[in-house]
Amino acid sequence: MNETNELLGKEFGDGYLTSPGVQTLNGKQALSYARIRYIGTDFGRTERQRKILNAVVDKVKSNPSSVSKLAGSVLPSVTTNMKDSELTLLVMKSVLYLGYDMEQFCIPADGTWENASISGMSVLKVDFEANQQAFKESVYD
Repeated sequence: MNETNELLGKEFGDGYLTSPGVQTLNGKQALSYARIRYIGTDFGRTERQRKILNAVVDKVKSNPSSVSKLAGSVLPSVTTNMKDSELTLLVMKSVLYLGYDMEQFCIPADGTWENASISGMSVLKVDFEANQQAFKESVYD
């Protein structure tokens, strides 16, 4: 939270959670939670990011009319080669997608990587062919 406060020009401690338990985070708190690097692994960090995205989707599902407000706040920060008309159509169709079941697929897939060290750096040694196959099976089977 301190790094986010510093970047946003906010006071030290602004937005700290003061009680334990289930929390509803504001945008700054969610961003700080998703960016934590000093607890656990990169896999834990990406899991936190998925939790945030799932919470956003759940919130939008409970109020589909919020799609246009969300799009209005997010799209100005998006760079794409899509035409405005294509983006507008995509946003309009997005309400239909809210009824779909959501599945997650992590890359690298479990069992397709191992820890390695290259020039003293900790890296993942990834079996790209196994990941490609796992992805195809997840999407097309």
